[in-house]
Amino acid sequence: EFIIYTAQALRNKAYGQAIDFVWSATGTGDYAIRESVNRVKFFKNFKESRAIKPATASADGLFGGHLLGVKGGDSAVLFYDWDSGEFVRKIDVAPKEVYWSDSGNLVLIACEDSAYVLSYNAQVTASAIAMGQVSPEDGVDGSFDLLFEISDSISSGEWVGDCFIYCNNAGRLNYSVGGKIQTLVHLDTNSSGASIHSVLGYLAKEDRVYLVDKSLNIVSYRVMLAVLQYQTAVMRGDFDAANELLPSIPESEYTTIARFLEAQGFKEEALEVTTDDDHKFELALELGKIDIAHELMKLTPDEEKNSIDTMAKWKKLSDAALKTS
Repeated sequence: EFIIYTAQALRNKAYGQAIDFVWSATGTGDYAIRESVNRVKFFKNFKESRAIKPATASADGLFGGHLLGVKGGDSAVLFYDWDSGEFVRKIDVAPKEVYWSDSGNLVLIACEDSAYVLSYNAQVTASAIAMGQVSPEDGVDGSFDLLFEISDSISSGEWVGDCFIYCNNAGRLNYSVGGKIQTLVHLDTNSSGASIHSVLGYLAKEDRVYLVDKSLNIVSYRVMLAVLQYQTAVMRGDFDAANELLPSIPESEYTTIARFLEAQGFKEEALEVTTDDDHKFELALELGKIDIAHELMKLTPDEEKNSIDTMAKWKKLSDAALKTS
């Protein structure tokens, strides 16, 4: 059974029987229930609007979001439009969970050992439905495109813009930008090494992601929204937007940003951003900018001039200078 209450006064709004219940990402009082393995009902503004028999051997679960997801017994997820009930697309993977971005243009389908990030074209879907061009077998052509795969076992997660923050089964808090994985922190695990935390959500005004463990203890970690937005802009190749965001990022984060740029192959940009002299020295040598590396060496403090590390740097610099001369 399910009972829907109003959020503030906790008044009983609706109730009924269902095996599964999920909310729509849009619309007040829009939800769906699974009555049986072959019957799903749509509700709009708390009133039943239609019922469908999903095009699968058995409907084993539901996923809410910008489209209604039906977990098929044939290791697939079928997406349906909330307003019309039309079949949009079948994705042939066995989903554990489906995560939609707030804008609805991205969806992550988490499976047992990997996850798939797809883009969703709502305009193409709406146009096909309006013109009656929906195939009963294939749905709407061009509604989804695979962007990349994440080779990780995701236990919980949250979209922050175009970035996905998640806990994996090994107890790491990671985030993915354009398919590139960054580890934020190693979390506590149980005796078998499995994660005990789940992502509750992200508060942009606090620049923090909140997690809860199985004992209901809440912890939070700092994840700067400006850094995520910067990295997202870089992955899109939009350096104009990235450069506009850079002044809003504290200089203490610049070396982290520079190492991210270096990992993506943008070493020139990394050299301009980094505030770590050792990192700047290594980048200058890799880029053949001997003058910059030499100037950095001349700034070596007196107490470090005869150190092993400094001598090794001078040798690197002389070798690089000989190669370029």
